Amino acid sequence: MKSIGIHPGLASRGVLLVSKRFLLRQKRGAIARMFDKTSSKNADKTTGESESSSNEIVARDNIVQIGDPILRLRTQQVEVADIKKPLVQDTISQLKKCMKSYDALGLSAPQIGVPLSIAVMQCSEKQLKGWTDEIIEQRGIKSFDLKVMINPTMKVVNSEVVNQREGCCSVHGMSALVPRAKEVAVEAFDENGSKYRWLVKDWVARIVQHEIDHLEGKLFTDVMLNETFEFDYWRIVNVRSGNFKLSYAPMTMHNTLKQKIFRPFWTVKYANSPR
Repeated sequence: MKSIGIHPGLASRGVLLVSKRFLLRQKRGAIARMFDKTSSKNADKTTGESESSSNEIVARDNIVQIGDPILRLRTQQVEVADIKKPLVQDTISQLKKCMKSYDALGLSAPQIGVPLSIAVMQCSEKQLKGWTDEIIEQRGIKSFDLKVMINPTMKVVNSEVVNQREGCCSVHGMSALVPRAKEVAVEAFDENGSKYRWLVKDWVARIVQHEIDHLEGKLFTDVMLNETFEFDYWRIVNVRSGNFKLSYAPMTMHNTLKQKIFRPFWTVKYANSPR
């Protein structure tokens, strides 16, 4: 997969640098300076530390998994004046790219290694076909265009609690029943820096709540009904006597072909989303 701004020396490691200036190490806690081209360079010269430092801010081609510390951080708010700067725009572009390659319904910046308050989500008509009509009606699932949320804040409009099964790209292969508010109102900035209000209910409200949880350092496993937690493909494992492999890589043509071959066992492709 072609990457934006990728450093040739890091290509084999699958690490995408958010912007060329981030080839230089950023001090932990220096997120406010990430938007300044010169400060990062100066910081690197004074510390003299290598590019391989664990403090480097990167956006990944893969989605990180539970256990990665970044998933437990409260994200940094983005200054409105910085929304059109390379760091934010590159992060949004990479979120869109990963959401497409993983066929996800929603994705947050921490899930690709960036601790900023940014999330994207969508449900295309094609994805909608992954559910039966019965599930679509039961869960109130609707298609909606791609939405970018920067610094989202949420208010519960209808506090009725609905328990439905959720999964997550960062807890890959697992799902559980998760209680969520039926209807919420969100205020956020889009990728152009314009503020908007979005009133959503049912399944879309669930996706919104799931992604905002990510931005607060939470996972669905923190609020799930514990006894309902399960591996989505346990039946396949049994049918195939344990001969089953689950990939954590983006969807490739090879993976997509395998999915079509085993379609009888994959009848709940989207049933556990949001991802």
